[in-house]
Amino acid sequence: VKSGVGYLYFLNKESVLAFKKMFQGKVLAQDSLAGPVAIVSLSGQMLRMGLYAYILWIGMISFAVGFMNFLPIPVVDGGHIAFMLVEVVRGKPLNPKIEEAIMSVGVVLLISLALLSLYFDISRLVNK
Repeated sequence: VKSGVGYLYFLNKESVLAFKKMFQGKVLAQDSLAGPVAIVSLSGQMLRMGLYAYILWIGMISFAVGFMNFLPIPVVDGGHIAFMLVEVVRGKPLNPKIEEAIMSVGVVLLISLALLSLYFDISRLVNK
C-alpha cells in the first residue's frame, strides 16, 4: 500500500509537470497526448510485456482519467466543483444561462481535445 501511494504521488506530480510544460511550450502536445488508438496500441505492448506491466498500465490509464476528471474544466467533476466554489464565494448560484454557456464551452473543449488526440494518433501511424 505504501509503495502504491508513493507511485500515485509520483504519477500526480509528473502529470502536473507535463501539463505545465505543455502550456509553457516546452513539450509538444503531439508528444504528450495519446488518444484511443495509441492507448489500444500501448495496451497490446504492455500485455506482451507481461501481466504485471499490463496491470500497471491499466492503473496509469485509470489515474490519467481521474486526473483529467478533476481539472477545472466545465462538464467534468472538477468543473462542477469550481462552480460550487464560485457559488460559495458569491453566496448565490451563477445565472443558469451563464452556467449553460460555460458548460457549452467545456463540451467544445473536450470534443476538441478528443479530436486532437485522435489526429495525433493517426499522424503517428502514418509517419511510422
